Amino acid sequence: GFLACAKAGASVTSAVTLGARGQEPVANPDFLSPEILIDEMLAPFSRHFRRFSGPFVLEFPPLPRGVSLPAAEFLSGLDHMLGALPRDFNYAVELRERDWLTPEYAQILRARGASHVFNYLTRMPLPALQADAIPPESQPLNVIRLLLPPGTPWPATG
Repeated sequence: GFLACAKAGASVTSAVTLGARGQEPVANPDFLSPEILIDEMLAPFSRHFRRFSGPFVLEFPPLPRGVSLPAAEFLSGLDHMLGALPRDFNYAVELRERDWLTPEYAQILRARGASHVFNYLTRMPLPALQADAIPPESQPLNVIRLLLPPGTPWPATG
């Protein structure tokens, strides 16, 4: 009787695709595509797992070194994507770029009925600081992912 979270694929959440070792990253043409997310994930879940579907986590991985994507450009695409997704599912957005955690981001989540995923990975502020920007009580639901102890680099070395 419990609901399960599912994480969207990199086909729509990664801004770049990585070629063979040593090649430069290439812009992902399907980045932030609601159509691909619907076709690849939401439609099959709707047919086969509808009653078990909790929030879909849209984890946007950190950008590779040398690649930049301005917050305004990312947020415009995120707003479009969330606005085009079916309203009968819940969505939770997990950022891995500190610069994208802005008041505009919080406003888009509110307007689209989506939630922020409180997380910790090297480039993100601690979850308590994220909660200052996006109060947990203001969200439709709360998802928390604590991936590394604070101060641990990623990829982890040991």
